[in-house]
Amino acid sequence: QELFDISIKAVHAVQGNGSGADVAASVYGGVVWYAQGKDIEILSTGQLPLVVGYSQEKGNTTQLVARAMSQYDKRSLIIRELGHDAKQGKKMLKAHTMAGLGNVMNHTHGLLQELGVSTPHLDVMVATAIKAGAYGAKLSGAGVGDCMIALVSESTRSFVEKAIKKTGGKIIEHLVIGI
Repeated sequence: QELFDISIKAVHAVQGNGSGADVAASVYGGVVWYAQGKDIEILSTGQLPLVVGYSQEKGNTTQLVARAMSQYDKRSLIIRELGHDAKQGKKMLKAHTMAGLGNVMNHTHGLLQELGVSTPHLDVMVATAIKAGAYGAKLSGAGVGDCMIALVSESTRSFVEKAIKKTGGKIIEHLVIGI
């Protein structure tokens, strides 16, 4: 917890804002449940096979978080639904229900589109990954560029990677995270 506290202060000093979810994942490792520093839980129940695709577009986390906060009142229903999706995703992870987790990811991506933080390229990458056999996919991080993640099985991984590359996305790495 002390390392997390020091790290999040450093990130906020440089970046200005941000949830700290990336800091929690870095400090604690693997897949973590994170709620603005109040609730950090390590989810260790198996393996989570992910493909990470980079859109080759750069987003600006600080600007996106500021924009989202300034629009909170008119977007609060979407933001609450995203919170519900996060809780559903946690349930699916704990139950090892990859198809259910994939459905949550797909729904979440739709909400992020409504929120205005996706891009046409990320949308194509996500849709293509799903069509190629991913359980689910969504943008990752603050959005408006950067990366998307796809939850895959070992039998669909190569199809999903090839499909993402065909959209102009770059495969960063395939991951199997211990969860």
